[in-house]
Amino acid sequence: MSEEKIEGETYSLIFKSLKHPLRRKILRILTDRQLSFTEILNIVQIDSGHLSYHLENLSELIKHSANGKYELSSIGKAAVNLMSGVEERPQKSTLTVKFKGKKITKVLHGAVLTIVIVLAALNIYYYNISQALTGKVQGATLETARGFFFSLSYATTILQSEPKPENVFSLIRYFKYHIQSAIEYIRALRMYLLPSSYGDSLLVIEDLLWNITLGGAGGVTDTFDRLGWNVSMVIDAFKELNFIASEKIFNMGHEVAEAFDGLRRDHTVVSFSIISSRLENAGSIANNLKAVLNEWITKYSKM
Repeated sequence: MSEEKIEGETYSLIFKSLKHPLRRKILRILTDRQLSFTEILNIVQIDSGHLSYHLENLSELIKHSANGKYELSSIGKAAVNLMSGVEERPQKSTLTVKFKGKKITKVLHGAVLTIVIVLAALNIYYYNISQALTGKVQGATLETARGFFFSLSYATTILQSEPKPENVFSLIRYFKYHIQSAIEYIRALRMYLLPSSYGDSLLVIEDLLWNITLGGAGGVTDTFDRLGWNVSMVIDAFKELNFIASEKIFNMGHEVAEAFDGLRRDHTVVSFSIISSRLENAGSIANNLKAVLNEWITKYSKM
C-alpha cells in the first residue's frame, strides 16, 4: 500500500471518529477513568444498540481494560489532546488558512502527525486482519488475538446489558455481530497455525462461535428466532444466556489473547512464543460452553 493511500485512510479514520459529537463526548468521559458499558449508557442516555454502534466505530481509540471496562487507548488519548487543543482556543481559528499557503497551526499539525505515525504502523496489521478470508493474511499477530478478545468482550458487554421490550432484539443483533467479528479473527489465527496441533483448540472455538451465529436447527440464533415475538420469553432467554455464558465467553477470549502474549516483532522478522496451555484452556472452555448452550437451546426450543 502506498504511503499516500495509508495517509489518506488514516486521516479519514481520525476525522470519521471525531466528527460525531456523541463520539467526542464518549472520548471525553473516558478521560483518565474506566467505565463499563452500562455506566457509559447512563451518562450519554441513548439506546444501547446505538451506543454499541458508536463504540465499534471508536475501536481504534478505546480499548478494554483488564477488568473488562472501557478506557482510552494511546491513540484515543492523543485524540482527546487534539480535541482539547482545538476547543480550549475558540477565539483562534483551528486551521490558520492562508489563501496562498494554507498553513496549518503548529499545534494541530504536530498532533495530527503524531496520530498519523501511530495509526500508520498499527493499521497495516489491522488491514491485513480484515482480509483474512481472502487469503491475504501472512500471519496471525498479537493484535489478531487481541482483536478476538475485544470482539468477545464487546459481545459479553452486550449480554450483560439489561434487556427490555424496546431493546432486546437490538441487543441480540449486536451480540451476533460481535460474535461474527470474533470468527474472522479466530479463523486468521487458525489458518496461521495450521498444520500445527495448536489449530485444534482454535477449531473447537471457531465451531462453537459458528453454532452461535448461524441460523438453522440447534443454534442460539435459531432458538431466538423460534421464540418469535414472544418478547417476555425472549427477554428471559437473553437473561439466562447472560447468566450461563457471558463469563465463559469473556474467559475464552482472554485465554486466547494470553496465549499469544509472548509474540514479539522486530522490523520484518516476526518470532512467536505461543503458550500452548492457554490455548488448551480456551478449547476446554469452548467445549464446556458448548454443553451449556446445548442445554439452553433444548430448554427454550420446547417453549
